Amino acid sequence: MNAHLDSILVGRYPKIFKDVDQNVFVKTWGIECGDGWFWLLSNLFDTIQVRINLNKGVEQVVAKKISTHLGGLVFEYTGGDDIIKGMVELSEHMSYHICENCGSTEDIVQTKGWIKCLCRDCFHRGD
Repeated sequence: MNAHLDSILVGRYPKIFKDVDQNVFVKTWGIECGDGWFWLLSNLFDTIQVRINLNKGVEQVVAKKISTHLGGLVFEYTGGDDIIKGMVELSEHMSYHICENCGSTEDIVQTKGWIKCLCRDCFHRGD
């Protein structure tokens, strides 16, 4: 994900990224996925934080790593509960149906070699 979008997510969700020095995070490894999943991650973090805020017994989720594996989203974290685990698993599953480059949900294909989920337009452009 580009550094600007990384910064937006880190700034919007300071509790989820509490162990992150924003400048170091954005400049070094950042969020290791395409810009197209920005809205997916933003919605996931919104629902996670609402769950935590409304349920004081739920431990704060803290991001450890956000990346891709075999074409899908991987969100490694500490904290949460079984409901948050379900939210994360659903988002990870949904990522296989969302273009990692542009965020489209139309006509998704997986590339060969380094596996990536792309819409047909991004695939044909060679993104």
